[in-house]
Amino acid sequence: MQDDIHAWLIQAGFPEDIELAPLGSGLGSTSLWTFRPSPRTAPLVVRVFREGATRVADREYLAMRTAADHGVPVPTVVTRGKVRNRPLLVTTFAEGTPVGHAIRETPDRALELGLRMGEALGRLHTIVAPEGLAAGTAGWIERGGSSLAPIR
Repeated sequence: MQDDIHAWLIQAGFPEDIELAPLGSGLGSTSLWTFRPSPRTAPLVVRVFREGATRVADREYLAMRTAADHGVPVPTVVTRGKVRNRPLLVTTFAEGTPVGHAIRETPDRALELGLRMGEALGRLHTIVAPEGLAAGTAGWIERGGSSLAPIR
């Protein structure tokens, strides 16, 4: 898969001499890779979705673009495409430290970090979902199974 991703990145206009390295697994059965377009640029992330997950990748792209358009801190989508019928997104890294790590390292900042997260989530809740995201959301609580029973 790594060679296929590398070849796709070159076709997408990235330099041939990039070094693609695995980052591990992401959410929703995705695999994550990273590379630097040039030595002086920030690294990018390649998120490869499972085979045939075009709808999932399209919704992810639309959600990230919509959130960014409304000032919510999300990675920027640089480009997107497919490798072996597996959709992929090339994005910037999200700036900062995962909040769980930050709280463990500096527990005295827990309140401040919680408030900042709440502000970001509050911004998300003010956004009207665009057409491609609003469709198909009916029944999401039911799809969550027993773990979401308390909020039914």
